[in-house]
Formats: sequence, structure tokens, C-alpha cells
Amino acid sequence: MANLEVLLTQHFNGDPNLPACYTQVPEKRPKLFITVERIGGKTGLVDAPTFAIQCWSSTSRYEASVLADAVIASLTELEETSPTVGSVEISAYYNFPDSSGDNRYQIIARLTAIN
Repeated sequence: MANLEVLLTQHFNGDPNLPACYTQVPEKRPKLFITVERIGGKTGLVDAPTFAIQCWSSTSRYEASVLADAVIASLTELEETSPTVGSVEISAYYNFPDSSGDNRYQIIARLTAIN
């Protein structure tokens, strides 16, 4: 069974249009980065997890939103290029400021994959 959190992280890290992606906020935060966290979903023959994908910018809210748009475009490509992922559904996309003062947008996405 593929770990879809790892698959997403590797996919984003392989996209030359995106900054580094992590499964947790790095101790030393880059100016721009992405985090991926599985927040729910069911497993079995068909895995349908829900992910919180966060797009971070230490510079501006606008920059975080532009990054979120690029992440959504990359997710669409994943649906077309990954033999594991059958579909990607974006259910939410919103400003989600962090208590540290960094700007952050969050995308809630559901993937459907066959294990």
C-alpha cells in the first residue's frame, strides 16, 4: 500500500515550479514552503484520504495565495501522471494565518487511490 502523504510530498518536491515540501514545519523555515498532512479518510482496497496542504510565505499573504494556486495546478497534474492516484478533489481553499505571524493558505484535498 502506497503512503499517499509521502507520494504527495515527493510529487511536490519533484515539481520545479514549487518550493520545498515537508510533512511537518521545518525548524528553520524557508521564505516559501509547503506542508502536507493526512487529516482523515478511509483505507482499504480503495484509499480515499483527506489532506491539509498548507502553503507558507514569510513575506506576504498574496505570495502564499499564489503558491496555493501553483499547488492546485500541480495536484491536477498528479491526477494525470500518477498510476496510483485515480482522482483529486479540492474541497476547500482559504486564508489560514499562522500564530507565528507567517502567512499561510490551506487547501483541503481528497485523493482516491487504488492500493
